[in-house]
Amino acid sequence: MGKSSFYTRIINISDYIDSSNIESVKTRLFDKSMPEPNTGCFIWIGCLFNGDYGRMWVRDKQIMAHRISYFVHKGEIPEDFVIDHICNNPSCINPQHLEAKTQKDNGYRSKHSPTTINAQKTHCKNGHEFTEENTNSTIYGRRCITCVKKYKSEWYLKKIATKERLKKLNHKK
Repeated sequence: MGKSSFYTRIINISDYIDSSNIESVKTRLFDKSMPEPNTGCFIWIGCLFNGDYGRMWVRDKQIMAHRISYFVHKGEIPEDFVIDHICNNPSCINPQHLEAKTQKDNGYRSKHSPTTINAQKTHCKNGHEFTEENTNSTIYGRRCITCVKKYKSEWYLKKIATKERLKKLNHKK
């Protein structure tokens, strides 16, 4: 099965870290982080990406620091997995705070992600309950069957009305 475009952007860390440089990488990780005593986080104090996520040069590639930390302390990151900060601190590189998860599971765990917010909804925007009988799941999310039927019915009626109007215009000529 081919990788999605999201995962093809993520490099294979083992191409850059191996037995010849793993100890120096661990040392650099330690030197570029600072323990936060209240949370147990190891805060990355080096280069940041998007103001939150640490980045570190390894050989000729910049790699996210939390992914490096996971790799050197826990091993390979499974294919199609992302590294989740269970402490919710993207600057943290403490391997005890990092877990490999699918992007979907990572999204569900976050309190503020659209995935989590929508999963908690019990009714559609028009007030119909999301039940097994009234819900259709698509790649775009859940759809209320009642609303979809109403939309299709209105669309069909509008289409017929437009055709009738066009007929009348053509007959007047």
